[in-house]
Amino acid sequence: MPNGSLEDHLLCRQGTYPLNWEFRFNIARGTARGLQFLHNMGDKPLIHGDIKSANILLDKNLEPKIGDFSLAREGPQTQYTHIKVSRVLGTRPYLPDEYLRGKKMISTKVDTHSFRIVLFELGTGLRAYDSHRERDHDICETK
Repeated sequence: MPNGSLEDHLLCRQGTYPLNWEFRFNIARGTARGLQFLHNMGDKPLIHGDIKSANILLDKNLEPKIGDFSLAREGPQTQYTHIKVSRVLGTRPYLPDEYLRGKKMISTKVDTHSFRIVLFELGTGLRAYDSHRERDHDICETK
């Protein structure tokens, strides 16, 4: 894509520039619409399985396109809420704890959780996980 990925812009990689709030909002809205389409098409939803800022590609007008469907799978029929999978796939910082801790049930909620992490990145400009970022111990301390 002409403007790379959302991740490129958030990290100002490859000469990209920071996004203003209007573009961030439009990217969030466009990505939400794309997920809504995937989750509501036909009798079975399509679960992307790896929603992250690196997989949100930006066209020449900075319109988002969801990319990399290598982990996508057809979801359960409408009478069921989830499907069982043999192993956990996807990018760990973007996946919900319940999915990572071995229940191995996938549903559209996995994509929804991952999108929430992308919204965090859009709002803060920070990566979902950065091993070099210092923790604020005052916030994490239990009183």
